Amino acid sequence: MSVRSQAQWLLVIVHLSGQVDGITRLQKLAFLTNEWVPGIESVGFYDDWRASKYGPFSPSLGDDVSDLIMNSLLKEETIESAAGYSLQRFEATSLGVTRAISLEQGHPKLADMIRKSITGKYAKAPLMSLLHDVYYLFPQYSTESEIAGDIYDVAGRR
Repeated sequence: MSVRSQAQWLLVIVHLSGQVDGITRLQKLAFLTNEWVPGIESVGFYDDWRASKYGPFSPSLGDDVSDLIMNSLLKEETIESAAGYSLQRFEATSLGVTRAISLEQGHPKLADMIRKSITGKYAKAPLMSLLHDVYYLFPQYSTESEIAGDIYDVAGRR
């Protein structure tokens, strides 16, 4: 049951969030972790970010979600959003929680930075707020976005 280091840190993000609703939110939480948590690259975090139709995207993150599910570290269920569309909810399994806590205890400073800078601010925030911050702070990753107009228009109405 071997998963890549970056996948284990993705598990930490999910664990610290409690649960993550939607792959887009998970991608953005991981992206902000990459950008805002100094030293995360030293433990083997994602380095394959590129602009995509929903902003920053890591192709390997989706593979890692599948690996975490296959290794019974992460569970996935389909839920209906308040807006009436289906999305995936991700949550650590009991085995995943044990693995995440072990990693958090082994790297308390990194875990604390993720908790304070990322999951504490964005895990439960409205998705549009998360996307707004990502698009405004990192516009180079919004160049391929199909929703950038909606994101920037929301900012104009604030």
